[in-house]
Amino acid sequence: MKYEYWFANIKGIGNQKKKRIRKRLVSAQELYYIEETGLQALGVEEKDAQIIRKSIETWDLEEEYERMQQKKIQFYPFFHSDYRSEERRVGKEC
Repeated sequence: MKYEYWFANIKGIGNQKKKRIRKRLVSAQELYYIEETGLQALGVEEKDAQIIRKSIETWDLEEEYERMQQKKIQFYPFFHSDYRSEERRVGKEC
């Protein structure tokens, strides 16, 4: 789940593009370790590929995921079965 959390937090790539990229992969972990040619094969634009590479270099995966857990934040990626039900529940609380 930490790789999905990393992917969701990439700044500079919109959610629709993230969904298109993510649907082509088995997991966000696959994207995290993908080769440059793999990004091209996915049809990722060069600008977005640079953003992804920079995020891999600068995002402290373990630290950020631990911080999320310490704050007791529940994270549901868009494809998770509870995503929509949690979204509705949060919307009612606001």
